[in-house]
Amino acid sequence: MRIPDDGAPHHLPPGLGNFPLRHVDHYKARLPAEWLRRGGVLMPMHQAEAMWISFGSRPHSSAPDYPFAVKIATGKVCAVTGDNWTEHGGIQIIAYPMKAERYEAILAAHEARQRVYESVDAFHQSVFVASPAGMGLAPGGRMRLEIYDDPHGLDAWDQRHASRCFVTIANSGQWMAMTGEKPPTTPPTAKQYADAGLPWFDYYDGDATALAGAEKFADLSSVAEIGAKKGEMPLPENESPTETRVVRLAPADPRQVHEPSAD
Repeated sequence: MRIPDDGAPHHLPPGLGNFPLRHVDHYKARLPAEWLRRGGVLMPMHQAEAMWISFGSRPHSSAPDYPFAVKIATGKVCAVTGDNWTEHGGIQIIAYPMKAERYEAILAAHEARQRVYESVDAFHQSVFVASPAGMGLAPGGRMRLEIYDDPHGLDAWDQRHASRCFVTIANSGQWMAMTGEKPPTTPPTAKQYADAGLPWFDYYDGDATALAGAEKFADLSSVAEIGAKKGEMPLPENESPTETRVVRLAPADPRQVHEPSAD
């Protein structure tokens, strides 16, 4: 959901589902040659719609995620540092895998912890059995966030073996013409969402080291600011909401349980 472009910092808005992605190669007869040359995937977006990306790469359900160092470019600008990219615009994702020997060490530590957990589980099971008892690009509204330092270090990443994916954004009309599919419905505005009493979110990780913000982003103009300079209003329904419900999120150990209170 798009954050209002009103100059005020807002909490994390909710995700409203996944954007559909389609392989460029499946629509060769309907796409410009430049899009085919870049490859990658197609994604539809409504005007001034927002997006966030969730990352994960688990080899199988019992193994820890295989870590990757990921670079994101939006409109020829690095989304983390604000530095310029020389490649084409749009959204680009470059992934560098962790070196195999580093992941094997993480996997070995994970398996050791699992053996401890399994021994504890076996003890509890024996006790219990015995007892019956997820177009153009520009900055939008401001959001509170933190970027944390890399806990693995630069040497952990195999920079010789990168993989790049280009995400081409299509508006509603282009998406229907190219794929024959209807785009997702227009998302509600932030004000409509807040008026319904639904929550916003705040995230805090006290153990992680937050990095200073990139100064280059301070010089970028938001969609509303660009429109104001041109005497235009590119953002429909840009009313500021009242964030009456804020839910605080924090990383948690899925094996941690609540102990009984004293009473």
